[in-house]
Amino acid sequence: MSTRCLIAHKLNDKEYESIYCHFDGGSYVKSVLNEHYTDQEKVKELMSLGNISSLRPRLAPNEGENHSFENRVEDIVVAYHRDRGEPYQGPKKHICKEELLLDAGWVDCIHIFDEESKSWQTLRH
Repeated sequence: MSTRCLIAHKLNDKEYESIYCHFDGGSYVKSVLNEHYTDQEKVKELMSLGNISSLRPRLAPNEGENHSFENRVEDIVVAYHRDRGEPYQGPKKHICKEELLLDAGWVDCIHIFDEESKSWQTLRH
């Protein structure tokens, strides 16, 4: 069973953008985000992938690495569009209070990046 989550980027007090992550959305995703995604540019690169199957420490394969949905490199993000060939589903925009983000999808939790503090916060149902 999957622990689904949203990975969100706080744009200002009432605007967010988010992508869906299908697997390991609880403590594993939170630890990877805190360890590998605390730079604003890297967060933006992650968001630009659109919805993902699983989060990993690296965003993309190095030249010569063969990475796809069926042939995954263990430490690389698995993105639905890039790695599975599905239609691109980019970040969704939300204009709401932070606590209302939990109503934005059928997820177990939301991890929110705040550029000012360069940290991740988690909201749970």
